Amino acid sequence: MLYNNTTLQQDAAFMKNGKKTGFGIALLSGGLDSILTVRVLLDQGLKVEALHFTSVFDTGTIDVAAVAEQLGVRLDVLDHTEDMIEAVRVPEFGYGTHLNPCIDCRVRMLRRAAVLAAGRGADFVATGEVVGQRPMSQFVPSLNRVEKASGLTGRLMRPLSALLLKPTIAEETGIVDRAGLLSISGRGRKEQLKLAERYGISMFLPAAGGCALTNAEYAAKARDLLERGGLDAGSAAMLKWGRHFRFDERIKVIIGRSEKDNAGLARCARPGDVVLTTLSPPGPVTVVASDGGADRSAPPREAVLEACRWTAAYTKAGDGETAEIEVYVCGSDRPPEIVRAFPAKRADFRARSVSLHASI
Repeated sequence: MLYNNTTLQQDAAFMKNGKKTGFGIALLSGGLDSILTVRVLLDQGLKVEALHFTSVFDTGTIDVAAVAEQLGVRLDVLDHTEDMIEAVRVPEFGYGTHLNPCIDCRVRMLRRAAVLAAGRGADFVATGEVVGQRPMSQFVPSLNRVEKASGLTGRLMRPLSALLLKPTIAEETGIVDRAGLLSISGRGRKEQLKLAERYGISMFLPAAGGCALTNAEYAAKARDLLERGGLDAGSAAMLKWGRHFRFDERIKVIIGRSEKDNAGLARCARPGDVVLTTLSPPGPVTVVASDGGADRSAPPREAVLEACRWTAAYTKAGDGETAEIEVYVCGSDRPPEIVRAFPAKRADFRARSVSLHASI
């Protein structure tokens, strides 16, 4: 839970004749629509507190605390990873184009927002959703389904498209002035960008993406784990990095493609994973990992040695030359081992690529 230095001043300001004015919890992703939602509500003199969700599936990066500070609102941050993983495993409302359970994700966020709102005495929960902007989750029937499933019937407001939707209780009772809300719709951004210019808003996430599960390559890797019961927070984080191969049904070999990949793989390696670091000639970092969450067993020696050969294939070791690779069991007290491996031919293991075999 985060508080910025305007929180106390804001609490003091939202008093009229000794009584607090309307109060809403607004979901703040860091995207333009969510930022505009807060500004539209603040323009009415309402008290607004922001709620931001993070998860291992996030792809965008922005300093949401700085955004909240600029808006002058209190910010709460909640981790959404376990809810997301459960939604991916058993999506009540189905998937989008790939493995993205967009409606389930939104419902689960809003259920938690509803609990926070009830505890704080908020009159409504607001989101930056725009009618018709996203094909799966932001047409009117889907918006209504989300409102009902989240337990926020009559209390879920979409200020940017409010005039196209049924009034909320806060609007009907005059807590929020419906005339001050908007009627934006569709996938275009022209109206939002005009508002951003008017408000002087320049820091926000790009409109595209935000969730790795909407990416075809990432979704293929995630589905591969899901089908084998190996999808958890740790394995999901690893999916963002490197080339993913199957040694067998239980063992994965993940080979870095860049310095950024190498750093990401080294950072995400878990106890029991085997980390291969190419010493000479220069090459990738590789992680050899077994599926199974907390019940994972260490990869067998056979898999580690074959992974060394695959790793060497991405170095400049020539015919008859070996690559020198450091082998370390993550979390082990044993010193690293040095293995000299002849490069495998990439064509010999390319068919083991997860992206080629996972259905999406």
